[in-house]
Amino acid sequence: MRFKLSPRVINQFSYYSTSESIGLYNNRSLNVCLFGHHQSGKTVLCSTITKLLSKVNSTRPVPINLLDSNEDEKKLGSTINLSFAPINTGNTKVTLIDSPGRDDLINVKIQGLNLAHIGILVVSNDHTNLIETINYELTLAKHFNLKEIILFLNDKTPVTSDPIIDNDEAKKRQIQSLLNEYGYRDNLIVSGKSIQQLINHIDQYPIPQRNVQCPLFMKIVQAKVFSRNDAYILGYLEKGKLEVGQNVTIIGKGREFDVNISKIVSSPMGFEKIESGHLCELMIRGDRCKWITKGMVVTEPGIYQANDNIDCLIKPFPISPDDFKEKIENLKSIKLVYSDQISSRCFITNINHNCHDEVTINSQQSTYLYKCNLKLSHSLILSNHQPIALGQDKKLIALGQVDSILTNLKADDKLKLFIKV
Repeated sequence: MRFKLSPRVINQFSYYSTSESIGLYNNRSLNVCLFGHHQSGKTVLCSTITKLLSKVNSTRPVPINLLDSNEDEKKLGSTINLSFAPINTGNTKVTLIDSPGRDDLINVKIQGLNLAHIGILVVSNDHTNLIETINYELTLAKHFNLKEIILFLNDKTPVTSDPIIDNDEAKKRQIQSLLNEYGYRDNLIVSGKSIQQLINHIDQYPIPQRNVQCPLFMKIVQAKVFSRNDAYILGYLEKGKLEVGQNVTIIGKGREFDVNISKIVSSPMGFEKIESGHLCELMIRGDRCKWITKGMVVTEPGIYQANDNIDCLIKPFPISPDDFKEKIENLKSIKLVYSDQISSRCFITNINHNCHDEVTINSQQSTYLYKCNLKLSHSLILSNHQPIALGQDKKLIALGQVDSILTNLKADDKLKLFIKV
C-alpha cells in the first residue's frame, strides 16, 4: 500500500512535507532554531528568509499563515507548536525551526533547541528588559548544548531599517559581554538590514559529525495516526540510519512496541534510506500505531531501556533559591519535567538542601545546587549528564542534569506516584 499525504495533512504539519523540491538531504544539512521572547518577530523572520531565498534559488516561500497554521495560533496571533521551513542557503540545505516564545510553552521551545545545530536568538531592540531577556535565553541555549548563537535584533519596524543598538554602544558592549560569558562569539549580532549576513553564516557553518554507526535514536516531533495500523511521524534522526522495510521499536509514555518503516516520505528522488543528522518524515505500520504521540523515541529493538527513577542535580532558574526552596517544601509535586523527549509528571523526594559553591552544570557555574531524586510518571530514555528542566504551573523553576539512573519503580510505587501527582 502506498501513502500520499493530503493537502490538509501537509498544512497541519507546517509545510514541511513539501521539502522534497529543494533536496533537503545531502552532505551539508543543518537544523536552525529561531527562539526568543514572546512577540519578538521569530515567525516573521522565518517567513522573510524563505521569501528572500526564493528569489535566488529553489527555496519555496513559506507565508506566516502556514507557519502558524493551527486554529489557536491564528486566533491568538502567536506560535504554539514547532513549525518547520526548509531553505537552500546555497551550499547547505537547512531546516528552520520556528519555536514559541510564551513562558507557558517553555517545553515546546526546549524541544526546538534540542533539535537544532544553530540557534537564532530573536529579540526586540525596544524590549523593556533587553539584557535580562538575552541572559535568560542564553542560559537555556547553553544548558541544552546549542553550539552557535546568532543574535538577531528586531526593532519591530520594516526589516530594512537600522537597529537602535547601533546608536547605543553601552548596550552593545553589555550584549557582547553576555555572549562571551556563555561561550558564544560576540561578532554574530545582526539586524534586519543584515539578513543576508545571517544566511551566509549559516551557509558556511561546519557540518557536525554524523553518528551513523551508533544505534538508531530518533525523537518524534509530530505524529498523525491514520488508522490502527498506519501512522505518519516527523522526527529528528540523532543517531544511526533508517531504511524502508526496517523493523524498529518505539518507546515512551510507559509503552514499548515494534513497528515497520513502510516509507520515507521526504527523501528526494525516492531514496530508500536516510542517515543521522536530519529531520525526516516516515510512514510506519504496526498493530499498535494508535499509541504513537510526539515525544516518543524510535530506536532499534533491545538497545535502550526507559527509566522512571533518577537522581539529579538541579539549580533554581529563573526564580531565586529562596523561592525555589519554598515551592519545593510546600508542594513537592512538579507538574512537568522538560527534556529532549516527553514532558512527564514527577514527584521530588530526598532533597539535599546543602548548597555547593562553584559546581558546574553544562558549563555553567552555580552557587546553589540541590541533589534530589525524581520519580517520573512516564518512563524516558535517559543518560547520565543529560540536561533537564523542571516546571510548575507551566512555568520554568529549575535547570538540571541527570546524575545517576536508578532501578525502575515497582507497580505499587508507580500507583502511589500517580495518586500523589
